[in-house]
Amino acid sequence: MFARSGLTVRRRDDVASLLDLAEAYDVPTRWSCRTSVCPTCEAGSLTGTVSHHPPPVDVPAEGHLLLCCAAPAVDVVIDIRQRAEAGQLDGGNVRPRLWDRG
Repeated sequence: MFARSGLTVRRRDDVASLLDLAEAYDVPTRWSCRTSVCPTCEAGSLTGTVSHHPPPVDVPAEGHLLLCCAAPAVDVVIDIRQRAEAGQLDGGNVRPRLWDRG
């Protein structure tokens, strides 16, 4: 479940990561590398557990995950806070900015 949007979705076999799942359901996220190298896609994990593949270069803080490489082990609730900021462009679109829960 994507907590802020209230969107509950089922895991799909054709989707490898939570980032891919968010994109499949048009949930705005912020990302950069898609390979667990940067923390750009870090989000809060409110419930559940995930595994990261590939393992992140820098392990996210407790209660957080990297959307680009996280796959849920069980049902999860994710907290993605967003704020569109001018100048953060991705393919001509303003990317929403992620803020961790707090």
